[in-house]
This record gives sequence, structure tokens and C-alpha cells, in this order.
Amino acid sequence: MKLALTLRDKHAAKAHDLREKYGAPPKDFAVNAARRDYEAFEAPPKKGEKPAPGSARDGLPPPTPGAPQEIKFVPRGAQLRDNAANNREKEGIPEATKWVNDYTQPDLPLRREIEEKHRKAGKDLCAPENEAAMKQATTQGSVCDGIAKALQVHEAAHRDTCQRLGFYAFNERHAYEQAEDEVKAYRAQIEVLAGEIRRVLKQKKTKITSGSPGPTPESLLGIEVRCALAFSVAGQVDDLKFSDKVCDSAEAFTVKTSPNANFQFTPNGEKTGTYAYNGRMVGAQFYGSGSYALELQDGKGTLKLDGSGRWNVKHPMGNSSKSGPETLRATELPEGCN
Repeated sequence: MKLALTLRDKHAAKAHDLREKYGAPPKDFAVNAARRDYEAFEAPPKKGEKPAPGSARDGLPPPTPGAPQEIKFVPRGAQLRDNAANNREKEGIPEATKWVNDYTQPDLPLRREIEEKHRKAGKDLCAPENEAAMKQATTQGSVCDGIAKALQVHEAAHRDTCQRLGFYAFNERHAYEQAEDEVKAYRAQIEVLAGEIRRVLKQKKTKITSGSPGPTPESLLGIEVRCALAFSVAGQVDDLKFSDKVCDSAEAFTVKTSPNANFQFTPNGEKTGTYAYNGRMVGAQFYGSGSYALELQDGKGTLKLDGSGRWNVKHPMGNSSKSGPETLRATELPEGCN
């Protein structure tokens, strides 16, 4: 999220700089000068080198293979146009220009005809050059499905622009228009990321430990969370029957028993701590304390009560007690509970 917000703002500032420096739209030699300027801004650093001052990656952590910085939308038409320009023996599309008063100008009717022809043939010039590879790159470069979806939405925003303008116009955009399109794409990406974060924050097992989510994506940056371990417990110790759900093993919790023994647990970690209980039944008082340990493997395990403080009963006939561990059944609740 922070990276996407930073790159959104960097591209917005660059779009403004290009407008101010070269004009909107730029004219004559300023067109190519602006494009070279933007290409330098976008260019990733060479291996072993730091990003150029003022570039998009200046001040950012170095990209890792398959990370968002290395994924770029390349429409199918770009390769086809390159094929034709270099006389390759492959399918290609022409520049589609004409001479007007000694200058080359776009042949708009021909361009529309070419774009429509490929669209009807199921070979949209604005589709990614290798859609499967792009999807694979966004998935492999992501630590979760939400990030992959956000990256795909980013690239889809460029495709939408291409389809709205037409491939030729998209390919010949001015530099400031390219920067503004990146801003639009990052906004779409950020919206998805923010939605994914808010979805996770609403999950039962998510516990916010710092910060408070506000209405803006920026408000989500300072939030720290932890994932609560939830489990159900069942079993029996003498006449005490246990059956309850624990929604956060790292916070103090009570387990219901029949009869009620007020069985309270005080964690000193996610899976260990101490317990104490005190209850009455038909004139008898039962109480005790000790340490416990939760053991889970593949979602199933035990809650072990060590009985170090003994299991004690006071009744009209006198007192009785015993020591030793007791074991209850435990099952992890992967979706959490309330």
C-alpha cells in the first residue's frame, strides 16, 4: 500500500512537471524531449546501481524479481508494430500514416480499420502481449491473492485507456499523458488494496494492536494487527464437563464447565499460561490452579492442565484432593469466533 501511494504521488508530480516544462501538449522537438525525460524517470536502475535522482524509484527499496516495479503493460499491438517496422517475417501492423503538406500525419480511417479488424478476429491490439505471462507475474510477485488482484487491476486500467483511445493513439500518447495514466492505474490499485485491508480487518481473528482505520487509504498505513488463535475445547475432569470456544488464546479467557467452576485462564503467551477455578455443587466447593499448555498440530490437539496446584474439593464429609495432569480436546477455529 505504501509503495503504491508513493508511486501514485511521484507520477502525479511528474505529470505536472512535464506539463510545465514541455507544454500540454508539447510541440515540435519538445515532444521527443518530453518522452526521453519520462523514459529516464521510469527506467529501473541497472543491476548493482542506485536509482537515478528524481526517478520513480529514487528513495524506494530495490525491486525484487517479479515485484510490482517490474510488471509493465505491453499491448499486443506494440509487438506487431515493431514486427512491421523491422521487416520481420512475422505478423505485423503498419504505422498507418499519410503525407500531408510534406509531413506525415496519422491515417485515422486506416488505423480504425486495422484496430477493428483485429478486434473482430479476437486479437485486440490493446490486449496484453502475453496475458498469461502477465497474470503469472502478478501472482508470483504477490504474497497474497489481494495484492495479485490489485496488480491485475492496475494493468487492466492501462488496457481500459488503450481501448478507449484506440491502440495507435495510446501508443503515441504524450509523456504527461502516460504519467497521468499511471496515476489513474495506481488509484485503481490502491482502491483494491484498501478494500482488501479493510476486509482483513473485519475478520474475526484479526486484532488491531495499534492505529485506527479511517476513510482514506493513508489511514491504513499505521495500523498494526495480529492474528488471534481461536480454538474449541471439550472434555471432562472428574465431574466437571468442559465445552466452550476460545476466541483469542493470547488474552485472558474463561472456559464454561458443567457445573460452573469459574474456570479462568491467564495466558503468558499464545499457547501457555496459568489457570484457576473455584465453584460449588450440592454443598461442595471445588477449587484449584496450575499451568496449562495448548498443543495443536494440523488444527487438532490438546489443552493440558498440569494440576500443579492440585484438584481440591471441600464437602460435608471432609476434604479431598489429587494432583497430576488432565487433558482436554482442542480444535483450532481457523476462521476465528466472537
